[in-house]
This record gives sequence, structure tokens and C-alpha cells, in this order.
Amino acid sequence: MAPDLPQRTVEVLAQRTRLSVANASQHLQHLRRAGLLKSRRQGKFVYYTLADDGILDVLTALRRIAERNVAEVERVVRSYFNKLDDLEPVTRKQLLKLIREGA
Repeated sequence: MAPDLPQRTVEVLAQRTRLSVANASQHLQHLRRAGLLKSRRQGKFVYYTLADDGILDVLTALRRIAERNVAEVERVVRSYFNKLDDLEPVTRKQLLKLIREGA
């Protein structure tokens, strides 16, 4: 394992992610099999760490994308709910006609 990357036990990671130890362990095993994590056993504890420093870059990029998308979804939802008074009710028949017309 790379000495500069922190190592955490399954129990610590489960607590930090608010997952059960069994659930966290399953996720960690999948990530290890995918080559994203490395593990070592010490007594009854299994310690996990990232397999490579580059994984931090990938996780950071994914987080930025997720934050941007969440912000966009929130903007759309706020926009929708702020304009509810502008909406006009339509019948099913009117809606089908509008869909066929591409409106």
C-alpha cells in the first residue's frame, strides 16, 4: 500500500458513511475488485486505502460534476415551482393535440 494514502478500517468507513458494517464491507470489496482500493488484514480488522493517488483526481472531478448537476436540477425545480401560477390546466385531449403538434 502507498504509505502517503490514509488507511481506514471497514468500521471507520461504515461509521463515516452511515452504512452498516456489512453494507460498507460489500461496497469496499467491490471497489477493491475493480482495482480502486487496496486492502490489508491486521488481526480481525481489514484496512482499505485508495489503490492510486490518481483516484483522488477522478473522485474530485466526479464530485464537481455532481455538484454542478445538482445545482442545475435545483434551479429547474425552483423555476418550475415559482411559476406555478403561470401554468394553465389542459384536458387530456388538448395535451395529446399539443404533443402531436410538437408544442
